[in-house]
Amino acid sequence: MGEVSQKVIFTSNETEVEKDELEVKAIGLQGHLEITPKVERLEFKKSDVYNILSSTRTLNLKNDGNKKVVIKSIKTSSGFTTDWTTNTILPQEKKALKITFNPKNLVNYSGSLTIITDVQEAPIYIGLSGEVIYISGLDNNKKQTLEKISLYPNPSRDGFTLKIEDPITGKLQVKIFDIKGTQIQNFQFSKNQKTFSKRLDMSTELPSGVYHIIVYLPGKIAHINWYAGPEHRNY
Repeated sequence: MGEVSQKVIFTSNETEVEKDELEVKAIGLQGHLEITPKVERLEFKKSDVYNILSSTRTLNLKNDGNKKVVIKSIKTSSGFTTDWTTNTILPQEKKALKITFNPKNLVNYSGSLTIITDVQEAPIYIGLSGEVIYISGLDNNKKQTLEKISLYPNPSRDGFTLKIEDPITGKLQVKIFDIKGTQIQNFQFSKNQKTFSKRLDMSTELPSGVYHIIVYLPGKIAHINWYAGPEHRNY
């Protein structure tokens, strides 16, 4: 992450001052918004989403001036939300702005946070990006990773064999999603012994491409990719 370099113009009835040239005078003229930490992009990682179902970052907005700063609008791109409810920051006041990444589809997100105030000549833009292994609504909180799992052949055209080596028994659920995050198949089985091996056939022929598979056992979860395509292809 780098620092944001922004040149903000402050004006009064008599003068116009560039922040980079004379910040002290600018602060004396009116409100001055300082955002910390100074970042050009906020990144939300897969592990954050997996551990706590959504991921939150906090920015501090402080008015270092002697007049109030009016926040005209704060907007985020799809997949991100904020908790901002006020429209002013008083002199020397600091307020927290929480940005939450809460994905609804199994895709990576990229966008921006846009802040418009009455003291900035141009909007403030901070990039937002999020990597996803979690789909909102699935209960994968506090589950251990299921490691001894494989599927073959991969690639394959109309299905595959799923093999699991794990002492956990009970309900086994397998969800298959396309690259847009749409669930296309849902299998449920009863796992009664350490080794589970089952052929899973697709109900319809799927377009060639990568599909994401989430496997659930009581207290455990696994994520694995499967390529639907000719079996001779090395993927």
